[in-house]
Amino acid sequence: MVDALDLGSSGVTRESSSLSFRTINHYVMWLYILFNNINGLALAKRQIPEDLMQFSVTTTEGLERQMKVAVPAEQVDNEVLHRLKKIGKTARIKGFRKGKAPIKVLQRDYGIAVRDEVVGDVIQSSYVEALTQESIRPAGSPRIDDRSAEPGQELTYTAIFEVYPTPEAIHYEGFELEETKCEIGDVEVDDVITRMREQRKNFEKVDRAAENGDRVMIDFIGTIDGEKFMGGEAEDYPLQLGVGTMLPGFEEPIIGAKAGEQRDVTITFPDEYNDETLAGKEAVFVVTLKQVEGGAIPELDSNFVERMGIEDGSVETLRKEVKDNMQRELDVAVRGQVKTQVFDTLAKANQFEVPKSMVEAEIEGIMKRARENAARQGKSPNVERENLREEAVRRVRLGVVLNEIVLKNKLKVSQKELREFIVAETASYEKPEEAVKMMLSDKDRMEGIEPLVLENKVIDLIVEKSTVKTKTASFDDIMGRSS
Repeated sequence: MVDALDLGSSGVTRESSSLSFRTINHYVMWLYILFNNINGLALAKRQIPEDLMQFSVTTTEGLERQMKVAVPAEQVDNEVLHRLKKIGKTARIKGFRKGKAPIKVLQRDYGIAVRDEVVGDVIQSSYVEALTQESIRPAGSPRIDDRSAEPGQELTYTAIFEVYPTPEAIHYEGFELEETKCEIGDVEVDDVITRMREQRKNFEKVDRAAENGDRVMIDFIGTIDGEKFMGGEAEDYPLQLGVGTMLPGFEEPIIGAKAGEQRDVTITFPDEYNDETLAGKEAVFVVTLKQVEGGAIPELDSNFVERMGIEDGSVETLRKEVKDNMQRELDVAVRGQVKTQVFDTLAKANQFEVPKSMVEAEIEGIMKRARENAARQGKSPNVERENLREEAVRRVRLGVVLNEIVLKNKLKVSQKELREFIVAETASYEKPEEAVKMMLSDKDRMEGIEPLVLENKVIDLIVEKSTVKTKTASFDDIMGRSS
């Protein structure tokens, strides 16, 4: 039940800045959606000769366009007849030999369905043909209104759609950026190894009052206004004091208590807590301390090193691996900070209207991910659609900007660059060579990795064309681990 409550979190999560294989940047996702949308239309099969259809395109408001299309009746009727004859070659109809049913019978049995199919295909192909003739780049699928497709009469319809924005100029040069530097020395490595040892304390039961750093076994029952609430109680719950896994104010009253004693703990759930039924409310917990365990930090010796997966048991080997991992984490964090600056600056420097359909799709994507994350944690999502609009507009606009930068600079991703990216990402794996081979052979994963590499190339290009100032900071400050 405690998992549903999530006492160890304020309800606000922070995503890693690492460009992992599990996450594809939304801006680049839009970039690829736009490419596929535009290229897919250009390559679509054309069924309507240019001189047999009539159309007009008008601007209704902003990026919205209205296209009125008329296709000659014979174009539709001939295609319906062609498909009925094709069906007649194999259709088995009672009273007729296979392939011998007359056209009127075929029209009786299949005519409505075939005509609906043909009309749909003709609408699609004529829409694509009109877009191609006018060199229009649509954003999303059209809404088809005023469709008229009676037999013997011309097919007419109105397509309502938005166009892909074409900003007069994209600004991505001359930015002022800041990059943080840090030298990882013995002191920094010692700090990390010390934390590793503290995280792996050897706990044993003790007969004394609980102290900061101890591990305790507790039962607790929580109430709000005297009433119990979902997820507000647990039995035999292990808690290490001082680690900060619970909400602020929960652990302090337990310090100083002995096994068998009770403490009343009052906390207030944060306003942004992910369960909106609890957010901002005060809760009282009756906590029963059942056991106290004192912890001893293990010695830095061969036994500890082997526990860390270092087969030779060498402390120096451990230190080297720790330093290498720290450097990789540092590089990713610094890169993430630069990337955030680049995107923030791009967003401020490029202001233009974006398609409403793309914004709505992005909002839906954000909400879907929020629902999935909440479901995995056994919680209900606390997301208001309208609160996401500003961020969705920003993401779509950045997608357009990135797309334009890629096109203008003719950026592409080579197989060599893909491999280098994968090698770097899998360097910390237990068997990096096998991981690289597996990634390269997985088509779906490769399709997800390519946008990330392309995104890196865009960022590199912008950094190259910017003024970058350097500042120094500690490893913990850069990694967001300072107290």
